[in-house]
Amino acid sequence: MSHRAYYSGVAVDCTRELFRITALEACGRRIVLGCSDGLIRVFEDRSQPNGKVDYKPTSVSEVFTKKMIDHLEVFPLQGVMLSLSDQTVRFHSFPSLETRGAFEKSRGACLSFVSNHSAEKKGDSELLFCIALKRRVQMFQWNARDFTFSPIKELSLNETPRKMAFAGAYTLCCAFKRDYKMLDTKTGKVTPIFPLGRKGPSLICRMESSNEVLLAKNQQGICVDHEGKPTRTEPLDWPEVPNALVFSRPYVLSTSTTNVDVRNVENRSPVQNIPLKNATMLASTYLGERMIVAASPVMVVQLTPVSPLDQVEELVAKSNFEAALQLIEEDLDSKWVQTRSEHRLKVKTQYAYHLYNNREFQSSLHLFQETKVDPRQVLALFPKIIPKGQCRKIEHPVEHIVPIEESGDVIIKATAALIPYLEHLRNRFLMDPRYKTSGRRRASRSLLLKGKGEGGGEGG
Repeated sequence: MSHRAYYSGVAVDCTRELFRITALEACGRRIVLGCSDGLIRVFEDRSQPNGKVDYKPTSVSEVFTKKMIDHLEVFPLQGVMLSLSDQTVRFHSFPSLETRGAFEKSRGACLSFVSNHSAEKKGDSELLFCIALKRRVQMFQWNARDFTFSPIKELSLNETPRKMAFAGAYTLCCAFKRDYKMLDTKTGKVTPIFPLGRKGPSLICRMESSNEVLLAKNQQGICVDHEGKPTRTEPLDWPEVPNALVFSRPYVLSTSTTNVDVRNVENRSPVQNIPLKNATMLASTYLGERMIVAASPVMVVQLTPVSPLDQVEELVAKSNFEAALQLIEEDLDSKWVQTRSEHRLKVKTQYAYHLYNNREFQSSLHLFQETKVDPRQVLALFPKIIPKGQCRKIEHPVEHIVPIEESGDVIIKATAALIPYLEHLRNRFLMDPRYKTSGRRRASRSLLLKGKGEGGGEGG
């Protein structure tokens, strides 16, 4: 694994309880559990800053069904929650959990329901909600005045959707019995994507910030756009068939029989494994930073993001500079965006020194050139090539520097890489009017001729 992206801690332990967890949702500092006894339980975060994860039960719903809760979704801005149990979709006040009623004609909603709700959305007007019924999809829109969802459309289909997720403003990605398809809710057009895998459940993960949908097929994850077209050349590969997915940029988290797997969706590399046996559920919430909760039938684990700076520093300490630079470019939080340039410069400079120590002089000098490091700091790395007395008493921002041997292939390689860098410096200085009347012009020319002479002498 490359580094730690999340801290983990047990939030709810139900191993001694008579019920089992069958549905999971997260909202702010609350974890909402649908249970096998037909009740909905809410736990609130009472953890102290930098302390142990500590959730306390705060409310339990009244008895409204004798069957287990199959699915939950909370809309905090509207103060409403939806539940699926006993093939019926009901709506409740939140966080009071008072049952306000059931959707008419929703009897038989035994497969799924979905909304276009996003933590990035601010208003109520575009909140849509869909219920999958036998060979049809019912659509509703939130009506804040009446505190309910108003029916707006019913779409007839040739088969019944088993899972759904919004892929665009009015496009549903659906998993049917044999394949994934896109459903245009305006026109009713159905577009096939690709067949389902033979292993594991059909999984649809909405990737909000990149306008993509991640579809699971056996042990692979394939990203598509709202038209069902692939958006990436290579799929994600998991060691086991996942049974739940959630996206928290730039990571995709999946659950399996032994752990929660964290992978970078951009480079597809494994990042972290978090132990949790028989985990089958994932949910996410925004708290300024995005928190993830994972659950098995008897336990809920909270996954709190490690700060971007700590992640980058760990990657740099492990000499994983490419991953660190990639992480820097992600919009992880507002403060990170403000300091991105500073961190990018620091990591690229450290990367340049790392390449120098590994004798990759051309790549190293290219990075030094890109970061506009003080030329004297760079030239001091080549004491056997530059004229004597140049660039003395230079301090470097790294602890260890591997010196260049006085003779052999290494010094030839170093000289060949240094010449283009010196030419770049000369051209850069020539564009500066102050340089033309200074002695640095003659010094730069002398240094360039010295470098070419060293390269030619060794090469002969």
